[in-house]
Amino acid sequence: MKSMEEANFRLKLANGYVQEAKRVFEASPSRACVGSCQLAVENACNAVIALFRPPVRAHDLSGLLLDLLTEKEFTQEEMAGIEK
Repeated sequence: MKSMEEANFRLKLANGYVQEAKRVFEASPSRACVGSCQLAVENACNAVIALFRPPVRAHDLSGLLLDLLTEKEFTQEEMAGIEK
């Protein structure tokens, strides 16, 4: 899968998990909502990572994102997107 395709796929997954978390929370605040939020964050991070290297299966992707920030030079617009 090409990196842009992978990034778009991960972003769609992340958005789907955000919507799922909202539905679960509205029905009954629970652990399931937290799980959906976690999956949304992981997939959003992997969407960014996929633009530069193959995404990984891990829960804590902060180290990989920090590595990318030190390895690559990003424009202000790109940084705003990454921070979002």
